[in-house]
Amino acid sequence: MLVPMEPSMASPLCWLLGWALGCPGTKKYDKLGCIDPSRSSGASQVSSEGVKRTAIMRQSVECEMPATRISHTLTLVLLLLLGGCAGRPAPEAESKPVPDETEQVLSAEPSVSPVATTRHDRFWVPPLFATEEDEVHYYISRLADRRFIDVYGGEEHPRVWYIAAERLGQIGEPAIPMLFSLLDTHDEYELMLALYALQLATQDPRLMAQTGGDYVSLTTTLDVKANAENRTIALEWWERHGWRWQ
Repeated sequence: MLVPMEPSMASPLCWLLGWALGCPGTKKYDKLGCIDPSRSSGASQVSSEGVKRTAIMRQSVECEMPATRISHTLTLVLLLLLGGCAGRPAPEAESKPVPDETEQVLSAEPSVSPVATTRHDRFWVPPLFATEEDEVHYYISRLADRRFIDVYGGEEHPRVWYIAAERLGQIGEPAIPMLFSLLDTHDEYELMLALYALQLATQDPRLMAQTGGDYVSLTTTLDVKANAENRTIALEWWERHGWRWQ
């Protein structure tokens, strides 16, 4: 690969090549690298005997350029070329954008379809299941169970039916105190369903007749990201109407 020569290197390099190859320089040389007596400023007249002697020397000697001069010259030329290459900064490698590790992980995750629980598990009730209070306790204990769901809507548009939350919402007012006791849970899934059940339970017609239609109205339902905001809404409702269960 040819390297462009810097202007500062051209002058000394040409001088070295001229010195090695016998090009015109500071002294006047003939084609064989010998001093031409006819061009010398110090010699005005050359004797015929000197001319004959010069001709004999030209026939016997090819040039007055020893091999060491050539080797030294080539060494200096290589040093100058290497010095010019070393002085040039190496081209910067093109920076390629690094894909976000988080995007790679999310895109690699396969979409998992919800799986409904068995029919036996959905309709099973504990032994001695007698009162409404027993029912509340049981479904409260199943809120954190991610397998306790049903699926409807077909394979193309599956929808999840959260069995425990829906049932607590149907029970209504009797389930409200225990649902509020779950608002301090560290399980985000359980908190999401407790808030959803509270929105349903506080719409119990018997209770709304006493609260003037005020119920826990969540901004976004069944979304873990909205848990903090929904929890605040539920606690504000409890401050207004919680005295009924105290």
